[in-house]
Amino acid sequence: MKKTKDHQYNKVSGILQPLRIEMTDRVQTIRTSYANMIQNGDLDPGDVLPSLGELAQDHGVAMPTMELAFLHLKEDGLIVFEDGRPVVAETHTQIPSLPAPISLAFNLLEMFDCEGHIKMRVQCLTAETLISMLELIIRGIRASGGKRPKSLDLQLLLPASDDKLDIPYYVDDRDDEEARERLRMLIKRAPKLLDDLAILKEDGLVPELKTEIRTVSGTPGSKFYYLEWSDEEQRMIGSKVLYGKYQREAVLRDGRKVVDTFGWKARLFSYSGRDPFAKEELASYLSIWENETTR
Repeated sequence: MKKTKDHQYNKVSGILQPLRIEMTDRVQTIRTSYANMIQNGDLDPGDVLPSLGELAQDHGVAMPTMELAFLHLKEDGLIVFEDGRPVVAETHTQIPSLPAPISLAFNLLEMFDCEGHIKMRVQCLTAETLISMLELIIRGIRASGGKRPKSLDLQLLLPASDDKLDIPYYVDDRDDEEARERLRMLIKRAPKLLDDLAILKEDGLVPELKTEIRTVSGTPGSKFYYLEWSDEEQRMIGSKVLYGKYQREAVLRDGRKVVDTFGWKARLFSYSGRDPFAKEELASYLSIWENETTR
């Protein structure tokens, strides 16, 4: 039987069948749902899932839609197929990276959807990406019908703005302070975020609020976000670590080469809070917070 525009080749079963794939957002929704369950530890390595036919029936979608979603999960390294059935991969640590604003926005929206208790532990260079994303969340909370958490606990760890930052710098003149001064100005913006959050509490929109910024010497080489959310009864819903590296070289319009952070271009990798790497990074963050910071 020849492939036609009305049929597709099923990579899982090896059967040519009618092409009836729902809109891409249905595929992406299923893919994201199972990726989150794996990353959050709701599904453990080695768990055998129902057949794709059963899953398609449970989700009310056509079989090709479910197959395509799980082919993506297979390519992500989260799922393998054994005897034609999907199995959670034994070795997985992260889903593919996404640009920082997209990754952070997606995960913050998921977390703030719980209307329970939210905890955030953050270390970054300027908090520029975090501030812009939380400003959107704040507007949503203020909007009519916007979901509101019962409590928010935010710790933000930044470099001291008066420190000599290691980056950014011009390749031909590492002592030029022009680029570094821009970052210092961004670092000084961070306290305004806490002021905006405090107003939410004053207005009764977030009943319990705990926020603090501390500074530490040195320039971070990566951005770290620990996100944890639970329901109103303090039952854990999910936890994640988002982690990405700074530093990349670029050529400016005037031809000069610069090594800059480009934090908004940094790619964040997402780890389950139960992942060994995530636990190690969180422990390191907490140690720095308790022992090496200035209030």
